[in-house]
Amino acid sequence: YLADAIGNINTNTLCTFITCVSCLLIWTFAYTYETLMGFSVVFGFCSGSYFALISPITTHLVGLDKFLSTVSIIRFTNIIPLFGANIASAIEGSLSSEPYFSYKMFAGVANLVATIILLVFKLRVNRNFFAKI
Repeated sequence: YLADAIGNINTNTLCTFITCVSCLLIWTFAYTYETLMGFSVVFGFCSGSYFALISPITTHLVGLDKFLSTVSIIRFTNIIPLFGANIASAIEGSLSSEPYFSYKMFAGVANLVATIILLVFKLRVNRNFFAKI
């Protein structure tokens, strides 16, 4: 519903930003079960937007004639994030901080970088910041 109202790219950008904020501000300070469940709800609600919206965004950009080959390449590159947990674990092992702190920061910063890339992408597609894209 939200993607129909404000656009696919706008929805994906907004959800990625909310995921970033939830990692950096909620999960980082989640020391109780209730706070952790609140984080899980916010993160779970927004983190799947990429998988739900990647096909319509790809269709918008390349058209139906190139859709299958483009989305196949995009899905193939989804292998790269599988190494995120290993990278965060290596960082965690080299630090002497609270448990899972590096995972929290790594996930938050990765989503922040994704939000910035999506904003740049959106502005390249249409210079009007409030355009429905």
